[in-house]
Amino acid sequence: MSHERMSFAAATMLAAFLGGGVASVLFSDAVGAQSTSDVVTTEQVNLVNRSGQLRGVLSGEDTTGQASMTLLDASGQPRAVLAVGRDGAPMLQMYDGARTLRLHLTLQDDAPAIVVNDNDGQQAILGTLNGFPALTFADGDQPRAELAVGNSGLPRLQMLGPTGQPQLSVAVGDLGEPLVTLRDQEGRSRAAFGLIQDAAVINLSDHSATRIVLGINTDGRASLGFLDETGTVEHQVP
Repeated sequence: MSHERMSFAAATMLAAFLGGGVASVLFSDAVGAQSTSDVVTTEQVNLVNRSGQLRGVLSGEDTTGQASMTLLDASGQPRAVLAVGRDGAPMLQMYDGARTLRLHLTLQDDAPAIVVNDNDGQQAILGTLNGFPALTFADGDQPRAELAVGNSGLPRLQMLGPTGQPQLSVAVGDLGEPLVTLRDQEGRSRAAFGLIQDAAVINLSDHSATRIVLGINTDGRASLGFLDETGTVEHQVP
């Protein structure tokens, strides 16, 4: 029985997405007159409403070095930022009324990613890792649940403990066999159950090896085996 362990670099993704802040908005009190030529070349354009209130800034290079367009609400707070970073990565950020980043869309190394934040620092990240789609739920910078479709379209679901160790894994193998694995704080498999060649099998392990195997064959016969630390069967029923 084999199990392909799923691992993600979600913490790295989180750090990359949280590194930016609200794009700086620089503007002057006066708005220049419109040019009469067909082409206007300038570093920054301030957009105002009919009352002269600033509602947007288009900048060729803001204070963070990005080419950006920032849209503001009626109170002057940035609510949406469309930018291209120094590394050429495009991004779209949306903020709530408290200037908290709530939605972040970007391309990191040409891989798309969407980050959704709540008020308490919890996040959902939808993106691609190693060329395969993945969805990660995180508490701050710590991933807590991961769902992915891997090689050959095989799904993987993993729940992680407070230290980042996988605690519960649900997977479908190459032949379509489902497998559920429970792990301890060190990430070691302690209990696993699934269907292997249409037989229901449960494995119970200590810190180093499988010690009990319980199975029911397709013909309905049940068996219970006790193994030593080397994997040798010491006793079997029947």
